[in-house]
Amino acid sequence: MTRGTGKVSGAIARITSGPFSHAALVLNTRWLFESDDIGVGMSPIKTHRVEQHDLTAKPLSKLEDCDAAVLLRYPNSTVAHMDESGQVFFNAVQPFDGFQYPEWWKLGGAIGASGPVCDIATWTLAVVDKFSDDPPINPGPFCSQLVCAVWSDVFGDRLPLFTPPVAPEEVNPNMLLDSALRPVDGLVCHADPSADVTLEALEQFQKHDPRPDRRGYTGVSVDRKLSILEMQAAAAKIGAENLQLRHLINLWLTRLEETP
Repeated sequence: MTRGTGKVSGAIARITSGPFSHAALVLNTRWLFESDDIGVGMSPIKTHRVEQHDLTAKPLSKLEDCDAAVLLRYPNSTVAHMDESGQVFFNAVQPFDGFQYPEWWKLGGAIGASGPVCDIATWTLAVVDKFSDDPPINPGPFCSQLVCAVWSDVFGDRLPLFTPPVAPEEVNPNMLLDSALRPVDGLVCHADPSADVTLEALEQFQKHDPRPDRRGYTGVSVDRKLSILEMQAAAAKIGAENLQLRHLINLWLTRLEETP
């Protein structure tokens, strides 16, 4: 859970009555999966600093453009349990990969209020859309809705986030603070200026960092999915006299979609 330094992040936090404006799934120590203005997809966790505390090396990843952050975890989850669930989460996020970020006004239904308050919030978000780029062609879920949808797909009724249940499309980031998830102390912290820091240790950790940035992963995935949609639309326009060509195009698109 984070709140960015920008005006939109501050507005989302205020509208949803809490300190945060964004939620992401931590798949493991190397990867996040999230929905933001780049799209829905993977975000690599890079190593920016390694502190030496006695005999223990502590790698740190910098939170860019962030005013506040907290890490939430389901109670009594062990490291082994989370590692085991990691691959399950990797599989569960794949159907969401490559979608675009939706229009802001659609977040109105997850404001957590009704009546005039919800109407005003929806209108405010619609104003934000006016100053954004073209409307998305292939929109996916918002960040918190993504988190809840994937969690529900993985755990179902075994580990519910909310009691009574709440539909993913009705969840905003700050509602997760009132879910079954609990803050984990010590994992979001400031750098220790008194710690020993060596370039050699940093280079060793960075050797294992994912190479491209988020745009190199998610941005490419979004563009690829949009290209497939555009080609499908073009194939649909081919007339009955070109059925054979249309069949070949559809066959090629099917193989393209199945290619990782």
